Amino acid sequence: MILDRDIPSVGPLTIWKPPDPERYKVNVDSAVFKHRKKAGIGVVIRDETGEVIVALSKIVNAPLGAGEIEAKAMEDRVSFARDVGIREAVFEGDSLIICKALQGDGGAPSSIQNVLDGTLDLTSGLRSFAFSHVKR
Repeated sequence: MILDRDIPSVGPLTIWKPPDPERYKVNVDSAVFKHRKKAGIGVVIRDETGEVIVALSKIVNAPLGAGEIEAKAMEDRVSFARDVGIREAVFEGDSLIICKALQGDGGAPSSIQNVLDGTLDLTSGLRSFAFSHVKR
């Protein structure tokens, strides 16, 4: 028998919230496979009803660390959203450092600054966008 006290607490749940009408929410996750010297990126774009509009998964054949793959994942999600015709979006990520840097509210490590600059350049094709941090 499992009792509530036997289950470790992991903190409050994060519940997905839909974007405002006429906008899309772009979520991403990434993973590092050190032993294979690869990383993976997954992107999901949803509308205001929560319906998945389009998704992407890909392997990055490079030995990137967690910060670098998170930065690359953010760049890929903005690029992917533009490629599929999204022009108004909220880009959610779980890296506080990256989200703050893209919001202009904090510096980023020099190892990822060029990628973040490229991400901001990609937003020039969007009518409206925001970067939002979510706890996972």
